[in-house]
Parts: sequence; structure tokens; C-alpha cells
Amino acid sequence: MNEVSNHKALRYILRWISRVYPDLSPHEQSKLLASKLRYMQTHSRFWYRLQVIRKLTASIRKIDLKWNSKKMLEEADRVKKASEIGETIEFSARVYSIAKESTKVMLRIIRHEPTNKTIAFHYSTKNGLAKKDVHFLSKSETVQFKSGEKIKEIYIDLVEGAIWQIGDIFYVRLKLLESDQKNIIGEINVARVQFIDNSSTLITKPVVQFVKNNYIVKENQKYVRAFVTCVGYHNECKLFNVYYETEAVTAKCDKDYKGISNGILTFMNNEYEKYIDVRIYDDMNEEKDETFNIHLIASSADDVTIGPNKCAVITIICDDNVLKNMMNIRKLTSYYFKQATYKSNTWLEHLIQATSVNAGDIENATLIDCILHILSFPWKVIAALIPPITILGGWLSFFCALIVIGFITAIIGDLASILGCMIGLKDAITAITLVALGTSLPDTFASKIAAENDATADNAIGNITGSNAVNVFLGLGLPWTIAAIYWSTKNEPFIVNAGNLGFSVAIFMATSVICILLLIARRILAFFGKGELGGPIGPKILSALILIILWLSYILLSTLQTYNYISV
Repeated sequence: MNEVSNHKALRYILRWISRVYPDLSPHEQSKLLASKLRYMQTHSRFWYRLQVIRKLTASIRKIDLKWNSKKMLEEADRVKKASEIGETIEFSARVYSIAKESTKVMLRIIRHEPTNKTIAFHYSTKNGLAKKDVHFLSKSETVQFKSGEKIKEIYIDLVEGAIWQIGDIFYVRLKLLESDQKNIIGEINVARVQFIDNSSTLITKPVVQFVKNNYIVKENQKYVRAFVTCVGYHNECKLFNVYYETEAVTAKCDKDYKGISNGILTFMNNEYEKYIDVRIYDDMNEEKDETFNIHLIASSADDVTIGPNKCAVITIICDDNVLKNMMNIRKLTSYYFKQATYKSNTWLEHLIQATSVNAGDIENATLIDCILHILSFPWKVIAALIPPITILGGWLSFFCALIVIGFITAIIGDLASILGCMIGLKDAITAITLVALGTSLPDTFASKIAAENDATADNAIGNITGSNAVNVFLGLGLPWTIAAIYWSTKNEPFIVNAGNLGFSVAIFMATSVICILLLIARRILAFFGKGELGGPIGPKILSALILIILWLSYILLSTLQTYNYISV
């Protein structure tokens, strides 16, 4: 894929990425989009075989492996799933206040629906301008929400007689346990505890108002959070409510956002700056920017008034406007997609790739990569002599590749025979063990990659059957045809002794039938998960052991017959 041509599909995927990762830069969005498109693309069996060969010869970029490993996508799915079915915990306020006479400060931690599970979390204090053991006592502990419990109160002790100044502040940080992957921490995971001196202000009566008058939110952010503060007020025991409501302007209530008519925001204890959340709906349609208002109406406390900043204007920015640089992202995606491919256009690029470990990405190359590169270096240089596919439409590359394959096959065959001779193996056993194993390993790993990446098992199993078909029909048929034609020109018969071929083929057919029956059983029986691949861990391991035993049985019986321990 040289360029992403389907604008609608690109926009949909890009908006999905923006929803899951709203803070990604265009470059990061392009990398993830290229990985997503590459993963969704249908790949041939040759592609999987090429991937294996490049991995085994340390010729693949580690950065491409990262894109193709789907780690970012898996993490995105985890976060998305956690936000949908998991639980979110955070502080009830962004800022908590303390006064000179305070001996401790109480912070509330809330969790949003659902609340039917037990959640453990950890909190700890951090220095700011206020220092531990000078202004407050350091604290770090793990607390647990019980099932059905929505609010947890924690207390931080303050140093008696400490000298507080305006602006002195320390922090309390909230985090989940490392083993918790099902829940998430909310936006307010760090609370500020701040010294407030109301005597130094000109405000004679407590005032509640918005921190700022305008908020901008993208459709994919799901919520808009407007912060409300209570200035000139501090009472560690008193509680009061602030009433608010939403007002539609150009945005439509309950279509673009969830309307609120009788909202209540409760200030209690030391809470100084709280927040109002309004649900934003993403309809996935291309729209203009829309606005609505949040109004603070009244306070339940007689001594608390509504300040001048009593209205906050919320502007909903459509994702399509946020992604006005769609063409730039398309170009970046095309660039990264090309980076993830392995086609070289010139002979020079061929040679550079052959002589470079990890496809030139030396920084991310490991010791294993270097060892594999050294071992495969001669073969990579020989392959680099094949002309690139851009010359003569790829036909020159095709025929030269056939010549090189024949040359390498002859060398490997002779080397295998010499090795077998040195260790005392007959050619028949060498052929079904060393040669067969060496030529089948790429197929094995290619099937593994296909099983991990493809939506179906077709390529994983079809890769093996396809390679065997080429070996039998072309690998045997073509040499035999050439040999038959050659000997017929000399008026002599072409004779090949059967040897132990009949017994070996009979054993192979018997094990093949058992293998096919196993695949049929895996598809039909619920015990195996009704699928050729995957399924429950126990039956999956059992199937693998059966296939390994079949292979070992074939090798053992063929070897015994070759050395005349079995007479047929």
C-alpha cells in the first residue's frame, strides 16, 4: 500500500485512534495508523515466510517489530476496556485548603460506577513549598475500597506550630497497584494541599465561581470537566451545596452533550477547588464547532454567594476539525508504511541491507542479532547480487533468483551429505532429518506468525501444505522431467531405484491421516474449542504433543527400516 486512498476509512480509524489516545502527536498517530493498516492488510504466505527469514538473519528493523507487535494496540484496547467496564478512582477535589489552626487535613477519594468490586490503591505525600516534618508528616499507605463503597477518606497530619506562608503547598499522589490492569486512575490523581489565608484578601464574603470562563473539549474525550473554586472560605466542619445547570447554545442537548437541569456540587471540609463533569457524545459525524453553557445558580449556604464567573462556555471541537492536518497525516502514514516494508529499489540498497545488521538500526540491535547477522552474512551477500525487482518488471530478478536458489540448494545438499557421512548417517536419513528440518524451519515460524496475525487459520496451515506441494510437484517433477528428457536423447531409460521410498511414504501417509483426523476433531469438538488453532490450554498442548509424536514416529520407523531393523 503506497498511499491510503479510502478517505472515509482513514478518517474512521484515525478518529478511533484519537479517541483512545487523545494526546498523541501527528507523528505518533501516523505510526499507530500505519501499524493498524499493516495489521489489517491481507498478507500472502510469501510475506510471512519473508518475515521469518528476515528475523532469523537479523534483517528486520526493531522499530518495525514494535509497530507490528500490536503492543500499542493491545494497550489501547486495555485502556478502552477498562474505561468501559472498569472502575475509575480519583480525588474529589483538585485543591484542598488548610488554615493556621489546622492540625490535619482530610482528603476524599471517590470512585465512579460501577462499584461492585474491591479495589486497592496507594497514596503518598510529596514535598512542594511545604516540606515534610516541617509543615506536614509524611505518609504512604495502601487503602482498599470495599464492594459498594464509593468514598474513602484519608487524613494527613500537620506539624503543630508550623509557620505557614501564603502559597505553601504540598501534594498527595494517588496510584493503583502495579498488578491492577482492570481499573484506571482518573484525571485528578494528584491533589494539592494549600495554605489559604483569607485575612489577606479583600473578599469579605465567600464566593463560589468557575476557575475560568471557557473550556474547549474534543468530541472523543467523552467528558468535559469545568473547575469551580470557593474563594474566601474555610471551614473544616461545614458543608454546603452549589446548584448548577446546562444551557444549549449551538450544541443540542442530549445529542451533543448530556443536559443537566438540577446539578448539585457539594463542598465539604477542606475542599477548595472542585469540578463539574458533563458527558460529551461523539456521533462520528463531520460537524462544525458547537457550544453550550454551564451556569452556577445558587448556594445552599446563606453566607456563600455566586461570584462574577458564574457561567462557563463549553466549546465542542469536532474531531475532523482537530484533524485538519489529515493530508499531512496521510503523507506521514504513507511514509511510515513504506518504512515498514522491505522493498529495495536499487542494487545499492540491496547491498546496504545485506551488510547491515538489523536493517541498519544498529542502536536497537542485540547480541543475538549480531551473531545471526555474522552467521548469515555470506548468504545475504549472495542474495544481494540478485537484481532488484524494479528492473524489467521483476522478470530479471525472478530468473536470477531461480539460478541462485538452484546453486544454494546444490551446495546445501552436498554439505548435508558430507555431514551425514561424517557422523555415519545414510543419505535417506540425512534427507528426512537434517535437510528436511532445515528447509522446514522457515515454514514452521511463518505459520507461527500467520497464526498470531491472521484472522483465520488459513495461512498458518496453508503455508505448510503449499510448501509441500511445491516440494513434491515442482521440486521432484521438474528435475525428473529434465532428467527424463536428457536420457531420452541418448536413447537410454531413466531409472531411479525405489530403495526404502515405499515404506517411508506409507508411514508418512499413515501419520498424515492421523493429523487430518486431529484437525477435523479440533474443528468439530467443543473440547478443542471448535477451531484448528488456539482453544483451551490443555487440549492445545495435547494436540501439539500428538503432532510431535507423529513426527518422531515417522523419523524413528524410517530410520529403523533404513538400517534393516525392520524388514518390509
